[in-house]
Amino acid sequence: MLSAILPIFVMCISTINCISHDLPDYFPRCPINDPNLNNCLLKAFNTVRPYVKKGVDEIGILPFEPLVLETFSLSQENIAVNFTVTTWNFTIGGIDNYNVKEINYNPETLVFSTKMEFGALPIYSMYEMSGRVLHIPVEGKGFVAATLGPVNATIRIEGELVEADGVEYYNTTNIKVTESINDIEITMQGLFGGDEELGRVTNSLLNRFSVGIIHACTPALEQLAEEMFMRFMKSFTGSVPYYKIFPKLNN
Repeated sequence: MLSAILPIFVMCISTINCISHDLPDYFPRCPINDPNLNNCLLKAFNTVRPYVKKGVDEIGILPFEPLVLETFSLSQENIAVNFTVTTWNFTIGGIDNYNVKEINYNPETLVFSTKMEFGALPIYSMYEMSGRVLHIPVEGKGFVAATLGPVNATIRIEGELVEADGVEYYNTTNIKVTESINDIEITMQGLFGGDEELGRVTNSLLNRFSVGIIHACTPALEQLAEEMFMRFMKSFTGSVPYYKIFPKLNN
């Protein structure tokens, strides 16, 4: 669920290999045959906010305020940008400061979609990068600090029900993330082997053309978000049976 919008990094190899767990008592349940299912989900997102912020051990959700990723790599190549970057101890704050604008889940098609918005997100990381962005060469290794946002995100999740040991689970088959990112402010240390003048000029150019840069880099960021959401969904819905997430109302 998107209330854990990036605490996504607890991996489960496959849905049917996960251990079955129940939702914690403090997690709201939204009956699958509730005519007001989407309203229930919207309320649930706000209810679980303080819990997922600290992490939920019972169902494998790691703390995400701040969210810390050990390492990941991104690359993108088109007319505007051509780069590869690897990060270590990537730390992002403010994920819990979200506003859910819309939630829709169709139990017939098993398609979930939501629209959310976030304020400015502070980011800190160690990095190694080579390439160019908007014809600005960027080569270096060191520490980077940035503020990303505001961010608007639309997420569409498709899935199927699979059975394991007589229990049905939601298996995510596809995730599509669309992001609109307002701007980015960035400071990169260690550029060009620590050359202070080249580093100062490069940081100045990156911030001067930040709107164009973030627009050009958005596809890579969307791909990263899709991979992260897939990991979360495999962990969460792969460990909690479908009808414990969405119990049936007694008629």
